[in-house]
Amino acid sequence: MKKYRIAFILGLFSFMFACSSGELNKSGLIGKWDCVKLNDHPIKEHGFNSIQMEILSNDSVVIITEMNSFGETTTKSKGTWSIKNGKIKAKIGDNYQESIVKFSDGSLTFIPDLLFNSETVKKSEYKKIQ
Repeated sequence: MKKYRIAFILGLFSFMFACSSGELNKSGLIGKWDCVKLNDHPIKEHGFNSIQMEILSNDSVVIITEMNSFGETTTKSKGTWSIKNGKIKAKIGDNYQESIVKFSDGSLTFIPDLLFNSETVKKSEYKKIQ
């Protein structure tokens, strides 16, 4: 009986550790995410009020950006995505991007960002909202 309790506890810790950081599978990405940083700086420093990404289970993605420059400007971009071996591939509009995706402390990090030019935004961080 004691052997089974130890195995259960070790299994539980392994499960918790595997879900708390590292690579994500497809189901771990699905939901709404708010961008909080671009190149390690708050998005407001880049002129954005918000950047929200919704990753859907039907392999589609919707990104809504709200900029503060020239009054409030909102754009909505739609595309498709897939994930394999810790890399996410997305086609948003006419743009194709491949990024390394990491999950840590409830945040997703994309290297480079999926939406923006990879030379401009080399890293982005998103927090899950739903």
